[in-house]
Amino acid sequence: FNEWYGRETGDLVLAALGSGLAKRAKAGGGIAGYMGNDDFCLFIPAGSVRIEDLFTNIHDVIKQYGVSVGFLPAFGVSYSDNATESVLELYDQAALAVQIAKKDFKNRICYFHPAMYEQTAEDYQILSDFQKGLQENSIKFYLQPQCRASTGKIVGAEALARWQKKDGTMVPPVDFVPVLEKYGFIPDLDKYVWRNVCRWLRESIDKGLPAIPISVNVSPVDIFTFQVAEYLCSLVDEYQIPLNLLKIEITESSFGEDSEKVREVVAKLRQKGFLVLMDDFGSGYSSLNMLHELNIDMIKIDAHFLKMNKGTVRKGMHILESVVNMAKTIGLPIIVEGVESKKESDYLMNLGCRYIQGFYFYKPMSKEEFEKLIVDPENVDPRGFVFKANEEFHIKEFFSDSVYTDSMLNSILGPAAIYAVQDEHVDIVRFNQQFYKAVNDPHFNERLADIQRFMPAKDAKQMADLMEQAVDDPFNGSTGIMTFYRTDGEVARFLIHFYFLEDSSGLKRFFGAARDVTELTELNMHMQLLSKYSSNCLVFVEKRQKRFTFSVGAVGVMKEFGYTAEELEKELTESRFRYRVLPEDHEKMKANFEERMEKGKDFRVDFRMKEKNLNGDMPVLSMRGIFINEEDSDVKCILSISRKNEE
Repeated sequence: FNEWYGRETGDLVLAALGSGLAKRAKAGGGIAGYMGNDDFCLFIPAGSVRIEDLFTNIHDVIKQYGVSVGFLPAFGVSYSDNATESVLELYDQAALAVQIAKKDFKNRICYFHPAMYEQTAEDYQILSDFQKGLQENSIKFYLQPQCRASTGKIVGAEALARWQKKDGTMVPPVDFVPVLEKYGFIPDLDKYVWRNVCRWLRESIDKGLPAIPISVNVSPVDIFTFQVAEYLCSLVDEYQIPLNLLKIEITESSFGEDSEKVREVVAKLRQKGFLVLMDDFGSGYSSLNMLHELNIDMIKIDAHFLKMNKGTVRKGMHILESVVNMAKTIGLPIIVEGVESKKESDYLMNLGCRYIQGFYFYKPMSKEEFEKLIVDPENVDPRGFVFKANEEFHIKEFFSDSVYTDSMLNSILGPAAIYAVQDEHVDIVRFNQQFYKAVNDPHFNERLADIQRFMPAKDAKQMADLMEQAVDDPFNGSTGIMTFYRTDGEVARFLIHFYFLEDSSGLKRFFGAARDVTELTELNMHMQLLSKYSSNCLVFVEKRQKRFTFSVGAVGVMKEFGYTAEELEKELTESRFRYRVLPEDHEKMKANFEERMEKGKDFRVDFRMKEKNLNGDMPVLSMRGIFINEEDSDVKCILSISRKNEE
């Protein structure tokens, strides 16, 4: 107030407040006091003054000298009906209440309650126990892997504080971290974790474990209480670890407190060689301009926008997409944390998010568990984080009139339509030219309403189920193959991927991308029938880069020996089938196969299996090879295996 309106005006306000309180005290038979700075105290019989009126009067005095609503009084009030309670006890209670009132812009009058003391006592107990925990090394750091979304392989990890007391009880971070922040002890925790992480990194390197970058958290209190960059450099020097193994995470909220100070710390950290991440991006005060000025290396986004109810999840998706696009605009890699399901992971990958942290891949784990995990090279991506962004185009580019014509878009998108569903009626309300061509029916326009009329009952039900699945999973939609009757009596089968668009007064709208799979499904059905009813075993032999591979079209007689199509394919491709054939017969098979294949000639050879079939017989089998002379096909031969007496 003094800086805005001058010290002389400030003194006039204090004098006016003191005079007014003195009159109130005298009129009510109490006493008023000035406690220094801008603090006053009034000790008066309960009921002799209405607190709300007193608040209004004091605020009116302040407004006479300054118009800013930011200068509101804060009241802490304590009542007592206990004659033995001392004035000092009442004062302490009111002083505790006023500290709470000062933190609340809306409720500036706070009445003391014993629970305030209880909370304070709990806080002090946590602080005391925490100090012992540091001395006893019961504070540990856990590691939560950060993974490449497409493979699930580990590229980094975040160090998270965990507190396990001597009796084995765990103190949740939500219980002790806010208390440490509230009383300014969070630097003690952070320094402790940083040191232990650096020590473990040194030990990991000495053990020959893969070098995995670890993120450590830096709080706003750290930035404003000690030289963060210098302290971290001293740890790196002490433990002789590469700088690129320590990533620094600073929460976005830090940037709203003193952006100049934070900018200075970030610049110094990057100058020293550390990678700096902005944590919780999109939840605080940052802007593209601030991100550009800070020149950080990566950002982290929380997936909480995806964890909304059906009514709000679409808004959350739009928010998340906007935040991701904002980050891409300035070319920053993104880590999304808090990912808990496959559908969230798939959706984020479709947005172009490469790195994921969350329960879907791994929960936080002890460093011992983490070591067991990374010792297997199959679990680790040695490339780590790839600092190259903006490779993906924005899908909205497709809809730019200056870039693509309607004809080009139709070809790119393929058959697509908008479906409207109300009261179990499914109508096609919009479609593109590719969809019209794919349906290819002379009565097309007559078939756009109640399309389930032209489907088998089970397929109509499947379509309804798929649409409900699309509503439940707005990230990825749903996919299924459905049969439609044509007017010429034939059937068509379409693979349709549904996406839920909106629900307006009971009318649900879906986008459907379609693909005609009639020929593919008919071929598959024929192969299934062939496999079910044919006694012959049919194998397609392909040759690529001088190597033979085998595809089983029908198991036939080989089913008698316990084979499935997959098992027979695997044994043939891996050259293990020969161990199931009598040695003398195998040599005949091999000679005929290799010699005739090279010359492109058909062949026939008889053989016996080493083991009896499921009926206890050992039949003589006959293999016939039919050579295929098709230059544009990888299939070079078709093998037919049957009982010799069934040829």
